[in-house]
Amino acid sequence: MSTRNGADSSCTLCNCAMRADFHGAGDARARKEQAIRLLRSYELEAYRIAHYMLQDEREAFAAAAQALLAVAGFPGLLALTEEERQAAVKRAVLRESLQVARDRPRSSHMEGSE
Repeated sequence: MSTRNGADSSCTLCNCAMRADFHGAGDARARKEQAIRLLRSYELEAYRIAHYMLQDEREAFAAAAQALLAVAGFPGLLALTEEERQAAVKRAVLRESLQVARDRPRSSHMEGSE
């Protein structure tokens, strides 16, 4: 089906002929999959940070997910060092957690304080 030399290939979903250099497409797919694996490795830490800040499971999940999506959009994500990626994830989680906390209705945050 896919070739590295740019030969015709049939698409089984729409039965069309495609002319492309699949080597470039394969590289892009491999980079995307690598980025996904990297981000998945940060999921638990992102959730832990968000939960510590927000003390709410649903809010922490949402904040962590938004933060990881933001980091996924970083240009050059794969070129960063491990320490730079960790710092980027942490900053994004802190930023998203603070935004979630700001968006909370005042009453739910203040219930136990009176």
